[in-house]
Amino acid sequence: MWWLNEINDYSETYYPILLGIQKGFRENFSIPIWRWDIFGGMPLFGDPFAMLLNPINWLSLVIDLKWFFPLAALASFFIGVFGMKKMLKEFGIKQNVADFLAIFYMLLPTSIAHIKAGHLNIYEAVSFYPWVIYYLKKWIEKGEIKNSLFLSIASVLILFSHPGMFYILLFVFIPSCSYFVVKKKVKIRNYILFWLILIGLSAVYILPTLELNQYINRTSLSRQDIVPVWTIKSVIGGLFFPYLKINQLDQEAVLYPTIAVGILAIYGFLALGKKIKFYVLFLLFVLLIIALGSFTPIYYSLIKIFPFAGVFRVSSRFWYLALLVIVILSAMGLSRIKNKKLSYLIKIFILVEIISFAVLRLFLPGRYGSIINFANFDKYFDNSIDKFRLYSTTHSLSQRKMVEANAGIVDGEYPLQLSSFINYLQRAAGYSYNNQYSVIHPPYQVYKNLPQPNAAMLGKLNVLYVVSPYELSDANFSRVAEDQGLILYKNSQFKEFLWSEDTQIKLLKYKNFGNKVEAEFEVGKETRINWGVRNYPGWNVIINGKNISINNKEVWYEFELQKGQHKFEAVFISKLYNIGFLISLLTSLVIVIYFRLYSKLNQ
Repeated sequence: MWWLNEINDYSETYYPILLGIQKGFRENFSIPIWRWDIFGGMPLFGDPFAMLLNPINWLSLVIDLKWFFPLAALASFFIGVFGMKKMLKEFGIKQNVADFLAIFYMLLPTSIAHIKAGHLNIYEAVSFYPWVIYYLKKWIEKGEIKNSLFLSIASVLILFSHPGMFYILLFVFIPSCSYFVVKKKVKIRNYILFWLILIGLSAVYILPTLELNQYINRTSLSRQDIVPVWTIKSVIGGLFFPYLKINQLDQEAVLYPTIAVGILAIYGFLALGKKIKFYVLFLLFVLLIIALGSFTPIYYSLIKIFPFAGVFRVSSRFWYLALLVIVILSAMGLSRIKNKKLSYLIKIFILVEIISFAVLRLFLPGRYGSIINFANFDKYFDNSIDKFRLYSTTHSLSQRKMVEANAGIVDGEYPLQLSSFINYLQRAAGYSYNNQYSVIHPPYQVYKNLPQPNAAMLGKLNVLYVVSPYELSDANFSRVAEDQGLILYKNSQFKEFLWSEDTQIKLLKYKNFGNKVEAEFEVGKETRINWGVRNYPGWNVIINGKNISINNKEVWYEFELQKGQHKFEAVFISKLYNIGFLISLLTSLVIVIYFRLYSKLNQ
């Protein structure tokens, strides 16, 4: 099970999210919209990478997550193959050629590389690309409301899988559709209907995302934050020969369509008319320039111009559109070959190369190594998520292991982070990253400086234990255990989740239930209570059955309270999520009613 045992985006990013959702669903019969495992907690809904809305991922609620990754990838494979077959046949490609290249499309070297990296959501998104092209072609040629609806649904499924891949699709979709509307090949009514249905279905995602976008630090990317970082050698290797150190090559730098498919695409291209040739060449050139983001200033300029583009720092993913065009051209090229023996030989050559690439990429050790289990530390933080948090000076603790142990950390690796929290964490952890963006905090670039955390500031983030490969200088940290070169320190400045600056609080009970927290505690005198939850719109606090007002303080909340024993309840309710859910539900009902009426009219 390399997808769980190696360090990759599934094991360390998506698996913890899905396991947290599964736990919340099974224990509380509700879907959590707040996560507790990393960065001391953050909103889950509105997060573009949360994988909550794609129907394929609903499978994760009911099965063992050890098997979810291969099953979801297999489901995406069949969805993509079936869609690609329909799309190629719509372009007039012969059945046997469409069948073969539909399978090849879902086994592209780029896709294999992303699968190895744990990018299940990207693989899910590209499986819907052919469906969008298929219904787009039918929509342009035949119009009809049903094609507008299907086109909207396919587009929304890409958005729900990976918003970056959806945004990339819009790059070609909007100018193309606008052209056909101007040329009156698409009715304005159908164009407006498409956008209304798309916005309506995706409102459950769009509205909370707009809110989250105000609080995250990824909207201010610099040119240095764009990946991959290209060199002439990596460009040549990524495009033409990705076999040198195949298991170490960055998945984002694999642009290779295979030798035979590249040659077939050129052969198919030669059969196009002059105007189409120009359009295809222009499109491929533009996509290549954008994909080589760090090579030119174009990609950085684009993400500064277009709204919300700043959250998409990986330029090479634009190349997926080029690969789709190349596969279509290669299908045209293979269809032109009349010699059956030659056609079979070409198919065998493509099959051998793609299987060889897949075996080498998937089963050689990954570029980031395997997850390490620190057995000597387990007893200190198993089932501690309702008691305290941990911090690692070099982000050494596996996020997968933490969520399995029901423990929470204040460091983390995740594409989105709350800006205010990251600013506080840098001060508390004793490092500075010059206002640059990093997926990991603390960033690996600062490890060489041996940053020294502040016990008091980490204590206010409810950190009881700190893990570090080097000695800590703050006297409030005491060594308690060692394992595989790491030292576990205990923080004497630790504060519980409910604490006061000027009096002792006796915490009798504290439990989080996904979107809700329940607690009981005693206070010796009237005081201001600090509550260790990240301040983000949507938290409502009820004390002894009455709603109270809460104020932001640093990166947590505070509220005033009288002497005595109190029953505490806090509920996270996203108003924008609820509004969006209602709009999406009503839009879905309209679509169902339309198809019922359409079916009856046809009968």
